[in-house]
Amino acid sequence: MKFIAEHTNIPVPKLHCCFEDDSAVYLIMEYVEGIGMNKLEEGERKVVEKELEVHLETMKKLKSKFWGGPSGIVSCPTRNI
Repeated sequence: MKFIAEHTNIPVPKLHCCFEDDSAVYLIMEYVEGIGMNKLEEGERKVVEKELEVHLETMKKLKSKFWGGPSGIVSCPTRNI
């Protein structure tokens, strides 16, 4: 999220902290007021959908200098065989 905020114009909530506890990861983020897409009228929803399309295209073009992503962390999923 920090990488997206620093390298794009996509609005993202501020990340206050993140931590792991008992094998669960938690993100503490800024609360952002808003309404659900299902509450918007058709015209309003179309405007938001267009904005989302632009943001998705921006993210598809986003590149990091680091192998493994912006954090440099490469994670391999584990399998239970």
